Amino acid sequence: MLPERVGDLAALGKLGLTGMQERAQLIGGRLSIQSKPEVGTMVTVAVPNSGNLEDNEV
Repeated sequence: MLPERVGDLAALGKLGLTGMQERAQLIGGRLSIQSKPEVGTMVTVAVPNSGNLEDNEV
């Protein structure tokens, strides 16, 4: 079972999802976690699309 807030995982010594959330926020994104017993967990990261990169920016 997941805690109410992703940040609460750090208190439990679980830093993986917290780190993912922090990284998503650094680039203006959002981390979403949905979990259902006996079904599974879905982790989604939504980030802004800044458009196409020029060849020299890749």
